[in-house]
Amino acid sequence: ADMLKLQWPDIRFSKVWKTKAKHHEDQEDFLNTAAVIQTDMKPEKIYECTKRIEKVLKKAPLFHFGPRTIDIDILLYENKTLQTPDLTIPHPEMHHRGFVLVPLSELIDEQKKHPVLGKTWKELLAENEDEICEETIISL
Repeated sequence: ADMLKLQWPDIRFSKVWKTKAKHHEDQEDFLNTAAVIQTDMKPEKIYECTKRIEKVLKKAPLFHFGPRTIDIDILLYENKTLQTPDLTIPHPEMHHRGFVLVPLSELIDEQKKHPVLGKTWKELLAENEDEICEETIISL
């Protein structure tokens, strides 16, 4: 969180939520949060910054969806869409992930709509309510 705060001092974080690992369940629970930043940076530049932070913090999963020290994804950029070889906005899997939608819902208007799917964030969250997200006492 400190590295993100250095880059974007006005960053706001959701609560931190604990969830079971999805694809490889024989690992520690994951901790998830969402954040909102105000910036004039283009999405590609934000992506470069987040990849540098992941490198410094030694993101190095041994296998796909395996345990890692950090994983930073860009979920949304205003209400825009973007498709490059490295970056797709909105994040293409976020609407299937309660562990993304639960913290995100703390920071955005749930009545606004996903820029591609046209469903409200509240509707998408309801579609993923079977995924258990446990609130923690951790704050960033």
